[in-house]
Amino acid sequence: MAFFDKWFGKGRLAAQARAAELRGDLVRAAELFGEAGDAEEAARIMLVRGEAEPDARARLLLFTQAAKLAPEGTETNRSARLKRAELLLALAGDTVVSAVARHEVTEAAKDLEAIGEPLK
Repeated sequence: MAFFDKWFGKGRLAAQARAAELRGDLVRAAELFGEAGDAEEAARIMLVRGEAEPDARARLLLFTQAAKLAPEGTETNRSARLKRAELLLALAGDTVVSAVARHEVTEAAKDLEAIGEPLK
């Protein structure tokens, strides 16, 4: 069965995803990794997209999706949570924040503590 998966199933999708990533088609690469069942690779691609995104809100969305998609305990999950929390704190800045934003900042602080970055 594994032989057939390699040629016709998930292995083929993963190969197509790597090719799409090399072409720079990161949206398609993340989609194909997801279809191949490789959530960590899909999350890694979302992190790459987020780092390249000029709009802060779109970047925050990509980091949030990557954090939720990456398996718990992986380096990709830790990195996504760290980037998301740092961006949330940077967006909040020194301004007065609403109750919703305050909740997000509190969640970001909890994420930083959970991944071993309490000083940030």
